Amino acid sequence: MLYIACAISFAIYLMEKYRKRLYIFSAFNISLFTYCLSLMIAPVFFKLDSTWNALGISYAGSMTDYMNKSFMLNGIGFLIFIMILMISEFYAKKRKRIINFSIKISNSISECVINMCFVFMILFWYMICLRYCNGLPLIKANRTFYLYTSVSSIYLFLNEGIMLCTMYYGITTIYRKKNMLFLFLGVFTVAMQGNRSSLFSNLLAPLIIIYIYHKQREKIIRSLKNYHKGGNINKHIYKTFKSLLRSSSRKLIFALLIIFVVAVIWQFIRNGRFGNITILSIFDEIINGNTFSDFRDGAYILKGFERKTNGSFLFGKTYLAAIISFIPSSISSFRQTWSWGRYTTYGLFGYIYHFGLRGGNAMEAYINFGWLGVVVMCSLQGYFAGMVENIFYELFIINTREITGKEYFLADVFSVMYGVICISSGAYNVYAILVLIFAMIAITSLLRDR
Repeated sequence: MLYIACAISFAIYLMEKYRKRLYIFSAFNISLFTYCLSLMIAPVFFKLDSTWNALGISYAGSMTDYMNKSFMLNGIGFLIFIMILMISEFYAKKRKRIINFSIKISNSISECVINMCFVFMILFWYMICLRYCNGLPLIKANRTFYLYTSVSSIYLFLNEGIMLCTMYYGITTIYRKKNMLFLFLGVFTVAMQGNRSSLFSNLLAPLIIIYIYHKQREKIIRSLKNYHKGGNINKHIYKTFKSLLRSSSRKLIFALLIIFVVAVIWQFIRNGRFGNITILSIFDEIINGNTFSDFRDGAYILKGFERKTNGSFLFGKTYLAAIISFIPSSISSFRQTWSWGRYTTYGLFGYIYHFGLRGGNAMEAYINFGWLGVVVMCSLQGYFAGMVENIFYELFIINTREITGKEYFLADVFSVMYGVICISSGAYNVYAILVLIFAMIAITSLLRDR
């Protein structure tokens, strides 16, 4: 019943979004579709023994109780999330202050300063990789080379900064046909980091979505120029807009399916298994791999948690570790112990070089505060997701002013904050983006004064 309720609630949300917005995909909701696919796949973990091999478990039946609890926690959390998301996105007051603040930030940063920061970060990033990785992480199949080193915080900052600037260059390439060289350099660098979510979910998919919507906007403008007076122009605009957005939805579904397949293939490339790619191996990776394993990982976390602590909640320790993530873990024993990624791997199971287990968007909240945490944190997730969707709608769909690309900066802050509320491991990225934005504003102000 819970499975069906989750599927129906998501379908209702998509229908309502299409009815009110005339589209369903945005630059910020790709992770939502990925998570829903994880939810749809979840039943296989109850029956297929092979789906547990990645965690060293040979019999799926031994995990049934934990899997039931993981699905119940994340399923109920998802229902709460969808309900608050719909309220926040469709029925809350328009966020004009946030939009105006985003435009103000855009006007406070010069393109020259963005270019300067980008070049500096790119050079520094390659220096670190050559020094500590002896090459590029993807090619060396060593994405974890920076863990527990003195450059860990710097490397993570550079990753986030390069990502933000590359999105800016992508948007300016789409809207103004400039910065294409910087865009290619940024995409290549993000690819060399070896992180699939960064490359596909946070960069390529959003840029494709923005590109297709921009092309539809251009068609609307051309339609208005060819419009003959005498009819209802508002009705004409709406009819054209509706027709083009429907067309764009079909194009996006096709494009995102291609990205999905390439992202799965990317897993083989970064693991050195490029020669083993077949349709069967791709299907095996989707079902048995770690791409859509949130609910399975949640069951595994629950098993380790209950055996390690007898179910005694953490009362915010992983969230506090996230709040102080600006302190390098090499000098903070608290962060080494309680950071979510570190806790779900080394703390529970003794894994050392591992980025961490996700466990689903409600799992960390439950581990810290029980069911109260699930209700509160999933509500916050819905609120922030709705806010980000509104920002996208206001800036990239119905906005009539010229797009500079810098409007994306503040939206990205809220998007990353939403991700942190789901799983706190990325809290450092919020600090990195804010520091970079404030640094660019300060440098721009200094140069203008001179």
